[in-house]
Amino acid sequence: MLSAPGEPWATYVLAFTLLLGLFAVMWLLSVRTRDAGAIDIIWGPGFVLIAWVEWLRLQPRHLAALMVLTAVTAWGARLGLHLYQRHRLSEHEDARYAAMRAADPQRFWWRSLVTVFGLQAAILFALALPIHLAMSVGSSALPGGLTYLGLALFAGGFLLESAADRALLAFRRDPASRGKLLTSGVFAWSRHPNYFGECALWIGIGLMAWDASGQWMAMFGPLALIGLILKVSGIPLLEAHLRRTRPEFEAYEQRTSAFFPWPPKRG
Repeated sequence: MLSAPGEPWATYVLAFTLLLGLFAVMWLLSVRTRDAGAIDIIWGPGFVLIAWVEWLRLQPRHLAALMVLTAVTAWGARLGLHLYQRHRLSEHEDARYAAMRAADPQRFWWRSLVTVFGLQAAILFALALPIHLAMSVGSSALPGGLTYLGLALFAGGFLLESAADRALLAFRRDPASRGKLLTSGVFAWSRHPNYFGECALWIGIGLMAWDASGQWMAMFGPLALIGLILKVSGIPLLEAHLRRTRPEFEAYEQRTSAFFPWPPKRG
């Protein structure tokens, strides 16, 4: 059995080891297919793996911890399926990894084990701080106001991200959309509604974990994730690519909110 209550550090080591194993398997697959972009598929499932290992071993008794487990499982499973479907539509390796491969084609296969797969596994485990804190709770208690606020934010963010991902996937599947930019529906109110939904739902998870653990540090993971999306590897890289490849992006950028959903400017 995985059950071993009262041993949090041993559980964290086990969870991280299993996470590294998951990323190592995907690395081997990327070496075979010469496509490191497949790593995105296991991003959500990686959080699910951590949540279930820690839930089964630490056996938290706070009801908010169960709500965190449920929320993470629902989000991670949906995201993994969506990214798998999106990856199948891709004809080329993700531009980020293609550039890294072109810079060092002979050694990229093994350097990517550390610089891509190992690094992302470590970042994922650090961002899972609200999961670690929620699952380490030993006391039995009912959810408080933070949990219900977090649940509302999670539900709203989950629905928005799901709607945006479905619309984007349908757009990419349409041959008439090749080379074009999706600017209708929820994308008329935000250039990145899926990222906004992602941030909202993780703030919700953080609040539920805060309620379960009583530690405000549970918000560090969601805040770090928001920082990465807004300033590092999310919106900046994607918009730089769109400016190079989509001539209509400049006009879209001028009339549409970058992140928060907001009515588009007229004219």
